[in-house]
Amino acid sequence: MSKVRVYLSGGFHTNWQNQVMKACGDEEFLFLNPLQKETNKKTKTWKNLPLTETEKEKRSQNMRQSPWWQQDRRAIEKADIIFCYLEDYRPELLGTGAIFELGIAYSLGKMVILINNIKHRYYREFERIFISFKTLEKGIEHLKKCSWLK
Repeated sequence: MSKVRVYLSGGFHTNWQNQVMKACGDEEFLFLNPLQKETNKKTKTWKNLPLTETEKEKRSQNMRQSPWWQQDRRAIEKADIIFCYLEDYRPELLGTGAIFELGIAYSLGKMVILINNIKHRYYREFERIFISFKTLEKGIEHLKKCSWLK
């Protein structure tokens, strides 16, 4: 029996991915979670989170080609639904990777469930394009209703 494939798009600053996966279970859903490729196997935490913006910038200057965008694009192609949680973790940059992923999802005509916690006019525009909810709980509730799509 097939499962609804859900790509989890958004920040790595809270445990929202675990909340979504736990609430929905794995009986009807298969979660494609990009956090898995960036997680420290021993501590089970995102290995880049402790880096400062200066350290991340220096690392980025030395990198030739991004090692993850091709993987993310492929996972979004395979997904039935994109579940995106835009976190506000200022003063850091806000959801720039998730914005790129939303663009891919939009161009592929994917269903997107969006929870936007960033109070800025640019980010509110996404609420007009995608299925949008104000809270993670409401977004999860809607995702559960999509289980029939398997």
